[in-house]
Amino acid sequence: MLYLTRLSKLSVNSVAILLIILNIYFSYKGFNDINFFNKYKFNPSYIKRGEWIRYLSSGFLHVDTTHLIVNMFTFYFFADSVIYRVGEMNFLIIYFASLIFGNILTYRLNKNKLNYNAVGASGAVMGIVYALSLIHISEPTRPRLISYAVFCLK
Repeated sequence: MLYLTRLSKLSVNSVAILLIILNIYFSYKGFNDINFFNKYKFNPSYIKRGEWIRYLSSGFLHVDTTHLIVNMFTFYFFADSVIYRVGEMNFLIIYFASLIFGNILTYRLNKNKLNYNAVGASGAVMGIVYALSLIHISEPTRPRLISYAVFCLK
């Protein structure tokens, strides 16, 4: 019942709110300034030149408002449950490790496609979703939060 009670309150930790605000801020800055967007989007040719910041910065840009809303809604829905179970610091480690390692994998798969571009927090968000899935699997006596969450997203 603790999970369902916390879920019904829709309380979200301040760390999650900060990440949502940062995503909104940088995405809207990118929507309104194409030079900013191009400077920080993921692109293998610029990473080859040493612009490592793109591994991180591309995760705070989105293509459009729909992309941003879907990512942030999913993040909002899962973040508090993960923070509650693993703590704020481990949550941040999961979020940023998922973002960076996802982009490293993307680089490895696309390093010869110099016109390849990518943006979005999907890698980080999926890291949070998968973390909650692993937590859920390791605690089989808990209510089926994942099943409930997937049902609500339909």
